[in-house]
Amino acid sequence: MTKMMLLACALGAATLPAIAAEPDGLTLPKGFHAEVVAEGLGPIRHMALRGHDIYISTRHGRDAPSAGIIALRLGADHKPMQTEKFAIGKVDQGTGIAVHNGALYAASGTAVYRFALDDMLVPKGDGELIVDGLAATNHPIAFDGKGGLYVGIDGGGGAANCPDPATPKDAKPKGLMPCPLLETRGGVWKFDEAKAGQKLADGEKFATGYRNMSAMDFKPGDALYGAWHGRDATARSADPGR
Repeated sequence: MTKMMLLACALGAATLPAIAAEPDGLTLPKGFHAEVVAEGLGPIRHMALRGHDIYISTRHGRDAPSAGIIALRLGADHKPMQTEKFAIGKVDQGTGIAVHNGALYAASGTAVYRFALDDMLVPKGDGELIVDGLAATNHPIAFDGKGGLYVGIDGGGGAANCPDPATPKDAKPKGLMPCPLLETRGGVWKFDEAKAGQKLADGEKFATGYRNMSAMDFKPGDALYGAWHGRDATARSADPGR
């Protein structure tokens, strides 16, 4: 995804001025409009907003350089007046990023970091390691508002289906029961949002049994909601990569 959209919701359709077609052929609900805010940012994952500041988590190919966290400060015209990168080579290949209680939390492929925020766009310092030693994969994050940090751990491609190695290649795929991978991935773990230096064993397994919770968030006073990717490689095909 090389473009980033900022969506603005009008109070009512009657107050909306006549607008042109949405960019990139988007179809939006009545009362919504999209405009291109920034382009050419490379493979971006999740975004976190703080006033006119946008923080973006990034990914890169195996041989491509790290982009770290991209930070944008928007002007009155909703266009970037300042663009910076930080935590390069340290915080990338993750998913989750969020502004919470005056700090920026961001996941790498194996950890979650916290950066104290002030009036400047880019936080000072190298950030604080909150959780480390996670399986190298996607890590969406969410907060329950009661001190809990929730971290998703991707099941890891087709391997997350826990295939039984004894199943013949021409037979219907069969999974292992119980699945040993669920001890360290394929679920959501709860940690203390304020405590540094935690490991997976310090967390509490909150939910289990899915491949990849691509995004999640808490609805205050309700529950944790998530967007689930689903399983891979559940059927045989002529494609040798399947």
